[in-house]
Amino acid sequence: MGLSDMLVNFAVLLVNLRYLLESLSSLLVNLHFTREFCGFTREFEQFTREFYGFTREFEHFTREFYGFTREFGHFTREFYGFTREF
Repeated sequence: MGLSDMLVNFAVLLVNLRYLLESLSSLLVNLHFTREFCGFTREFEQFTREFYGFTREFEHFTREFYGFTREFGHFTREFYGFTREF
C-alpha cells in the first residue's frame, strides 16, 4: 500500500466522518423537534381535558336553564289563564 492509497483512504475517512457528523446533527435536531412536539401534545391534552370539563359544565348549565324555561312556561300559562279569568 503506497502513500497515495493511504492519502485516498484518509480522504475517504474524512468524508465519511463529515457525513457521520451531519447525520448526528440531524438526529439531534430531530430529537429536539420530537421533545418540542411531545411538549405540545401534552399541552394540547391538558387543553382538551379543560375544554371537556367546560363542556360538561356548560351541558349542566343548559339542562338547568332548560328546566327553568319549562317552569317559566308553566308559570306563564297559569298566569295567562288567571288573567283571562280576571
